[in-house]
Amino acid sequence: MIKLIKHILLLLLITHQVNAGYNSKSAEERYVQYIKEILSYTSWSSQTMLDKIKLCIVGDFNDYSVFRGIQGTMLFFSKKPLEILYIKTNINIVTKCNAVFIPEEQQILGKKIIKILKNKPVLTIGENGFAWHGGMISLYSRSKRLKFDINYSAIINSNVLVDTKILELGNIIDQ
Repeated sequence: MIKLIKHILLLLLITHQVNAGYNSKSAEERYVQYIKEILSYTSWSSQTMLDKIKLCIVGDFNDYSVFRGIQGTMLFFSKKPLEILYIKTNINIVTKCNAVFIPEEQQILGKKIIKILKNKPVLTIGENGFAWHGGMISLYSRSKRLKFDINYSAIINSNVLVDTKILELGNIIDQ
């Protein structure tokens, strides 16, 4: 019973941390917070050999400078710092990332990246329907709240381990 209560409180804490101050934060800041929380509850099979977790952002640094706020953050499961890298043109570098965020404006590159990373241990995160097109997690806004879809089969095939706490918060889609 105590374990169940702790689990429920953790789920409430995660959603509250991300959705708190909805009106005071920009959409980009809320997305970044969600991504950080998802990465905090994700692990990789080769994680013990890593000195940091690399999150690659597809696009120009100036467009996504809001990610600077989580640079160096210590992640919960891995106990490793988060490193932010930006990818503008050489998308083959995504294989060196642990996670990739593909904004909606970069969906053309996103389709190519999904093909490159198919069945590789790299968590792919995008926006508005991304999970329905082969990505793993898709963030979207509904009723002034951030939500996310999870393409469970893509995650399973990649050998990325997303904690059940995150899986329970998202909408699992059948892809």
